Amino acid sequence: MLVVGIPITILLLTQPTIFHLRASESNTPKNVVVANISGGGATVSWTTSQPTQASLNYGLTEDDLSLVEADLNSTLNHQIALTNLLSERNYYFVIKVNGVTYKNNNGRAFTFTTKQKEGAAVTPTPTPSVNLTSEVSASPTAALSPTPPTSTASAAANITEAEMESALGTKNPRYDLNHDGVVNSFDLIIWRNQHR
Repeated sequence: MLVVGIPITILLLTQPTIFHLRASESNTPKNVVVANISGGGATVSWTTSQPTQASLNYGLTEDDLSLVEADLNSTLNHQIALTNLLSERNYYFVIKVNGVTYKNNNGRAFTFTTKQKEGAAVTPTPTPSVNLTSEVSASPTAALSPTPPTSTASAAANITEAEMESALGTKNPRYDLNHDGVVNSFDLIIWRNQHR
């Protein structure tokens, strides 16, 4: 045994040994760019140092990135098109490579804002008008009858879905169908249920 062990030990000691004390080069996304931003989409691109298949998790809030688009193949130059986005909304996203989630340099999700949809009508918020007259007369016994409130169904009758979507996040009472003070997805659901 000793006769075999000595030559092997000499062989091992004469061969160069290379120790890698650091992890292998990571596939941290670099050069992250959001381009082609429109009223309904955007393209996110980035590079990695090694070919890999990655995914992009995105959503309307930083806490809910439940929408996912992924690379179809391993690549160095990644490009993912996001479609069917709502116009004039902030979107948040993170990039996932080999199970690791990458955010921006501040440790937060990347973000971008979609533009207004082309051809979308801009509906101004109506300003109440007051008819002032120089003479006001009323009998002391005249009863005032309030104007009945407009029903949700009749208020939504002349509104398009595109108008509803563009009003999301505003406080425009014309589109606030559930009267909670803000136009949100609940109002859009009410509108869609009334237009089935």
